[in-house]
Amino acid sequence: MRLLTIITLALLLVPAAAEASSRQESLFQDDNTLIYSGDQRRDQALDELKALGVDVIRTNLLWSQVAAAPNSRHRPPGDRYATGGWARWDALVAGARARGMKVQITLTGPLPLWASYCGGSARIRRTCKPSPSEYGRFVTAAAKRYPSVNRWSIWNEPNQSGWLYPANQAPYRYRALAYEGIKRLRANGHARDQILLGETAPLGRRTGSRAKRSLAPGAFIRGVFCMDRRGKRLRGRAARRDHCKGGKMKRLRATGWAHHPYTRGGGKNPRGRVGRDDITLPKIGRLSRELNRGAHQRRIRGHMPIYLTEYGFQTNPPDRLAGVRPSTAARWLNESSWIAYNVGRIKSVAQYELYDERDRGAFQTGLRYLSGRAKPGLAAYRLPIWVVRRHHRTTIWGQARAGGTRDRVEVRYQRKRGAHWRHVRTLRPNSRGFIRLRVRRSGYRWRLYWRDASGHLHARSRVARPASR
Repeated sequence: MRLLTIITLALLLVPAAAEASSRQESLFQDDNTLIYSGDQRRDQALDELKALGVDVIRTNLLWSQVAAAPNSRHRPPGDRYATGGWARWDALVAGARARGMKVQITLTGPLPLWASYCGGSARIRRTCKPSPSEYGRFVTAAAKRYPSVNRWSIWNEPNQSGWLYPANQAPYRYRALAYEGIKRLRANGHARDQILLGETAPLGRRTGSRAKRSLAPGAFIRGVFCMDRRGKRLRGRAARRDHCKGGKMKRLRATGWAHHPYTRGGGKNPRGRVGRDDITLPKIGRLSRELNRGAHQRRIRGHMPIYLTEYGFQTNPPDRLAGVRPSTAARWLNESSWIAYNVGRIKSVAQYELYDERDRGAFQTGLRYLSGRAKPGLAAYRLPIWVVRRHHRTTIWGQARAGGTRDRVEVRYQRKRGAHWRHVRTLRPNSRGFIRLRVRRSGYRWRLYWRDASGHLHARSRVARPASR
């Protein structure tokens, strides 16, 4: 009996195997195209994203672009948000809704100069010490303007000094913004909405001044939650540094945590090594651990879900410094989707950009080049495939993203190089388009063929070689 009790306790201490997330949403962001490239380009892109099976469009609503007198150091009189700056976002929200896609709005800086507690140059003030009360007024204006939007997030990449400065104060300043933002959303018709914390960048930096040194997400989250590295409440000097009164704090009434699990430069192998507090996609368990500890300390709700809201791989061409071959980027996109699928806590996967940007120093993670020509990543996004060979069994996974319940996906394979392609099985995808098949046979290469309800070939996946994980 004692042995049975010991075994039972041991099993309780072992983490449960991750459950697949077969209901994951597909989220997409491309503000350069959808906000800043004109009506025709926006509408064409929205049509394509709908055809690709996108569920949610994310956009950064920039505080300074909808506020009055954003370049003035003095608060303007009257209604500070009765401006024409909202028009671009009005059109995006209406266009997405007309096509049956949801919108997630990230309420973020840069801020108007008059909302900063900092002195100095305008460049510094754009991200420096934002006033929580003024942020609350901005959130209120957005909440009233977009009653149909039901997913929001608080600030973009607050652990990066380029978005929230100074970095060594970012945890407690972000906490104050989050309290105010959540309160204003709930008070203005969005109490039942999804409200996400985080939008955290994946990597920190250990060089440079502490004010400019971006924080690794693990360290940032612990600072926001007033916790030490072991998940205990902060005490003494550390508590005073992060404005945690006796290690205590009010619960943040959010519904999820958003994260951007890029690799370094957006062009490294997703399974590459990173720092102990960095959180790339294969290290997403670190985020789960910090959220669990935060819930244990009653900082947030328990079992808080994770939303991946920005992700992609830069390609060469056009980025000769950080980019990888387009075919490699396509393969890594599919591998990343497979990794995320196997984490039940992840509720959305993300792609950042449909088109590359004109500035070569900006993001080149698009599924199309700037000219509009498709990269291999476009087909890989439309019909992802990942094949794993382990323990004498082969698992074939994929997703017909925009597929209907009457569509079918054929699984084919080659036994060896140069052999004929053989049909294995035809599967019916679930309502999110996912298919998963496990067979005993091995194969040299595998491919998916997606046919619509009438039997016409809709898409072919890339050709996939089996991986070991």
